[in-house]
Amino acid sequence: MSNISCNTKVGSNIKEQRNNKGWSQKKLADKVGISDSLLSAYENNRKNPGLTTLAAIAKALEVSLDLLYYGDSTKVLFKNAPDEGRLIVNSVYYLWKSGVICYWESGNDNAYSIGGISRRNSYQLLINKYPCVIKKLVKNLDEFKSRKKAYPNPDEYLEMLLESFANEINDIEKNNQ
Repeated sequence: MSNISCNTKVGSNIKEQRNNKGWSQKKLADKVGISDSLLSAYENNRKNPGLTTLAAIAKALEVSLDLLYYGDSTKVLFKNAPDEGRLIVNSVYYLWKSGVICYWESGNDNAYSIGGISRRNSYQLLINKYPCVIKKLVKNLDEFKSRKKAYPNPDEYLEMLLESFANEINDIEKNNQ
């Protein structure tokens, strides 16, 4: 894959974001799956990361590509059409990851709850749109969490899982138009 056009700020932007997290080069390099010497070369502008690597660094640092490339997340490197499915899936994933919602069967085949962590103190959550997809998503996330160590690349599997549910929501939207 070709490298992004030469931008001497990319390296310093990576370093700044890494330092904001309080991470060593080794920690970030390990999260991205590159050597710490290669990360050092990026941060010191001796090498320019390719787009795939820059995206992996952005994901690990939980920042946008725009922030790493421009130093400013208000500028746009890529323009994508809004993806309602991905926005919904990411929101559900964030709530699940934060422990706000979970999945459990109520014992009734036609009833299910997505609620609080404690079943004793849980509430049922009414889902107005895509209830079957969201139910399956949360259930799959719980299964993923319990089997995470079984996957050779859990982050890759999780991304595939989220993308497939986003596509399912987008397909429903297309069919409803």
